[in-house]
Amino acid sequence: MEEELAEKGFVKLSQNLKSGESWLLIGLDGGIKNQGAGAVPMESLMRQIDSMPMRQSEIRRKNGKDGM
Repeated sequence: MEEELAEKGFVKLSQNLKSGESWLLIGLDGGIKNQGAGAVPMESLMRQIDSMPMRQSEIRRKNGKDGM
């Protein structure tokens, strides 16, 4: 299931950026999960994403299908 963030919702979230921060990690629930300034810490963000319940469910489904 792929979700789209409505433009108005994105604008509202981007207004919540703290001063000096330039990026947001937005969850499927529309909430800000992480934010920061400068270079995006990809490894750290990927670990954070992989720990989220929806991602864990996706990983379990994929592993179950791969094992068949």
